[in-house]
Amino acid sequence: NAQDQRLWVRTIGEAVRDDDGKIVKVQGTLQDITNHRRQEHQIKLQSAITEQLSEGVILSRLSDSRIIYTNAQFDLMFGYDGEELIGQSSKRLNDFTTIDEDKLTRSIQSTLDRGGVWQGEGRNRRKDGSLFWCFASITHFTHAEHGKVCLGVHLDITDRKKMEVDLRDSEARFRRTVLDAPFPILLHAEDGTIVQVSDSWCDITGYDREELKTIGDWTERAYGERKELVKAEIETLYGLSETKAEGDHTIRTQSGDYRIWEFSSAPLGCLPDGRRMVMSMAMDVTERRSTEVLLKQSLRDKEALLKEVHHRVKNNLQVITSLLRLESAKHQDALTKATLTDMQNRIRSMALLHETLYRSGDFARVDLAQYLRQLGTQLFRAQNDTPD
Repeated sequence: NAQDQRLWVRTIGEAVRDDDGKIVKVQGTLQDITNHRRQEHQIKLQSAITEQLSEGVILSRLSDSRIIYTNAQFDLMFGYDGEELIGQSSKRLNDFTTIDEDKLTRSIQSTLDRGGVWQGEGRNRRKDGSLFWCFASITHFTHAEHGKVCLGVHLDITDRKKMEVDLRDSEARFRRTVLDAPFPILLHAEDGTIVQVSDSWCDITGYDREELKTIGDWTERAYGERKELVKAEIETLYGLSETKAEGDHTIRTQSGDYRIWEFSSAPLGCLPDGRRMVMSMAMDVTERRSTEVLLKQSLRDKEALLKEVHHRVKNNLQVITSLLRLESAKHQDALTKATLTDMQNRIRSMALLHETLYRSGDFARVDLAQYLRQLGTQLFRAQNDTPD
């Protein structure tokens, strides 16, 4: 055209003949169909895009719910062949065994009347009768040929729903495991909220769950004046990357008794709202620690007694050695004196062993090299002191 634009035109022409049948001119009309061609191109583009969508798309008349269009993904999702659904009611695709049909229809209609987009989840029925979950978005517009129509976009969420069910079941089993655990367990979030507390925690302490809503409730009751110090220690747990052994803590029960708990904590990741969560586990070691104290005291008493026994035995052996020395001095017979000297040496070796054990403090073993050196020195001196 004059503006150097390319136009699409439709040409209608005819030949004009004279009386002899010869063509003398051609006349016709030109119709500008540029906009029409653009619309056709846009429709083809939109149709191609729709066919390639991973979601199922359906068009149905608002007046009677008759289906006027489905894309290939929708047919595949519901198990139908191409155009098999055209003309059928869209309601046949819904599973109304678990929902109220009239209630659902009113909900969708109310949203569309307000100019909104209805969205929701529901079970649908395939051609073979099997059921599956879909997430649907429904809106409406006026179609040139069919009047008011509903446009529905469906996404198969069966796998997601199964994962959600499995996750809920897993969470329920975990909660049950925590509740029934044979030792105290506390699940708590970084804002101080106690998420779960085991039955054994409540049974041992005497506090019920209504009294333990937050970490502050727990530290107030269990630690008294030390509550702020313990709370500060607990706050450091939310940065853990692995299990941490926290050692022994003395807690106060509801009855006023004191128990010794050995604590350890482990990170559990984050809650859906982003709060970090920690699992704190405890073992009541009150009786064990009391037994350990008694055992240590008993061991100290036995060690003291054993040292005393060794000391007394050594002294008695020295007395015997002295008596043998006196007895030896009375005799002139060489054989008798040799026998008595040998007896003295034997008793000295026994006394030296008891003395070595007494001084070392270890009654289970002796340093043989040191003992033999001392024994050799002692025997050498004894021989030198002998008149013969």
